[in-house]
Amino acid sequence: MEKARNRRFRELIKLQPVAADVELLPLNVVNIQELETLVESYEGSQLDFLYVLHNRAIRNPDMIADLGYFLAGVDAYRFPQSERATKIHDQFEAGMLSYLFPGAGSSSDAAQSGQNQSQTA
Repeated sequence: MEKARNRRFRELIKLQPVAADVELLPLNVVNIQELETLVESYEGSQLDFLYVLHNRAIRNPDMIADLGYFLAGVDAYRFPQSERATKIHDQFEAGMLSYLFPGAGSSSDAAQSGQNQSQTA
């Protein structure tokens, strides 16, 4: 699908060039999950995701390879995770666990409270 979009994009650009000294590179189609991961990678490791997309356009002008496969080979993609993403993940996980196991958090808190009281006595 992406290959067909790029073929059409390149055909249209040939019909109406922008300028003699300007080269338009192939179109990168990025789904939302890959875009979110690119942003998280930027936040966590300062990954230059514009360079990554530019590099892909140069290496693979027909966009034959899937973007996900290309990104899997990029250093610093997905790791380390940004502080913001880690905080969101932790909050989501805590909410999910408290919903699925409503008594689990309170019983461990009560046990820890009981240990603290026995240590002070």
